[in-house]
Amino acid sequence: MKKKWISVALFVGIGTCLAFGASIISVANSVNYEVLSYQIQYLDEKGVTFRVMFGLTNPSGYNLEVWQQRYDVYIAGYKVSEITSKNRYKLIPDNMSIIPLDIRLSWQDIQDKVAPL
Repeated sequence: MKKKWISVALFVGIGTCLAFGASIISVANSVNYEVLSYQIQYLDEKGVTFRVMFGLTNPSGYNLEVWQQRYDVYIAGYKVSEITSKNRYKLIPDNMSIIPLDIRLSWQDIQDKVAPL
C-alpha cells in the first residue's frame, strides 16, 4: 500500500513542478521591453558612460523582481562593453517599470571596433 502512495505523490509532485515551471517560462517570455531614453552620464579621458532607461512591461498579475542583470553589448559583431546591475527592481503587475542601466565604452574600443564601421 505504501509504494502505491509514494508513486502517486511523486507523480503529483513532478506534475506540479512542471506546471509551475511552465508558468514561469510563459511569464518570462511575455515581458516586453523598450528603450525609453539615453543620455551621456560620464565623459572622461578613458571613455564615455551612457545611461539607458529601459521600460519593462509586466503582463502578469503578480509583482516580479529583476536582479543580477548582465548583458553584453555588441556593435557590428564586436563585443564593446558589458552591462551589470546588482540592484533589485520590482516590476509592478500590468504596468511599465523603468530600469536604468549604464553602458561604459572606452575610447580605445570605440576607435578599434566602432570607427571602422
